[in-house]
Amino acid sequence: MINLEHFKHFDSLKNSADEIPDEKGVYLFLLKSGARLPNVDCFYNCQKLNGREIIYVGISNKSLRRRDFKQHFYGNAGSSTLRKSIGSLMGLQKIPRSKTRIDGKTKFTVEDELILTEWMISNLDFCYLTTEDTNAMEVLLIEKFNPPLNLSKNYNLENSVYRKLLTALRKKSN
Repeated sequence: MINLEHFKHFDSLKNSADEIPDEKGVYLFLLKSGARLPNVDCFYNCQKLNGREIIYVGISNKSLRRRDFKQHFYGNAGSSTLRKSIGSLMGLQKIPRSKTRIDGKTKFTVEDELILTEWMISNLDFCYLTTEDTNAMEVLLIEKFNPPLNLSKNYNLENSVYRKLLTALRKKSN
């Protein structure tokens, strides 16, 4: 049983990263009230928590503070699947993640990463819960909420067309 009352809310415009525990756990990324994902002419359906759409579920097996705040909000798409998905929806320019390895992995240009960071801070909140059983909890949350940006472990038929389009956008080179 998932008790959402135990999740703590974090607003990137109001709260400090120091408030996020340096512990393992699970998290939900939510659109702020009135915010929408970038339009790609494909419908998605979201479950809501306190009136806000749940767009992504993730885990951190080391530090919620480092994973959520630093990698997702201020990192790059090379280390954040959430950033890569949103940036791909925005049509940002992909570049190789590494100058030395040619493995097909990408991130965005420095300028586009800044645009993405600004968008995320302005449009996203998240809720988190410290827990030891991160993997099992992640599967339960994805199954329960069917977030449209979760490509892995999401087998729900609803949003499958949206996820297929998102997968194609993530693979597309500019």
